[in-house]
Amino acid sequence: MTPYGFMIPGQIVFGRGTATQAAGLVLARGARVVLVHGASAARAEWLRADLEGQGGQVTMVACPAEPDVQGLEAAVARLRPMRPDVIVALGGGSAIDMGKALAALLPSTGGP
Repeated sequence: MTPYGFMIPGQIVFGRGTATQAAGLVLARGARVVLVHGASAARAEWLRADLEGQGGQVTMVACPAEPDVQGLEAAVARLRPMRPDVIVALGGGSAIDMGKALAALLPSTGGP
């Protein structure tokens, strides 16, 4: 098995009003951001606007239902050439599952 690694949060920020810190925390990891959201892109618009307003290059990915292999393969093919620095998932379990899968697959050299 080829060795691999993943990063877990070193910091968790919570409480009323802390969402205003999100863009800065994300961009501290890199400017090329994939923002995975649920069925409604409008719910992630505030974060997209904050990221872009602070110099981020944001690519939105919709995940309206539980991710499947076909959708994941399509997203990987679309996103891999962009070489994103950061994957952010905003929404429910499906969007978070898609974000985790993309974070694992995009840096790999093989297929999904």
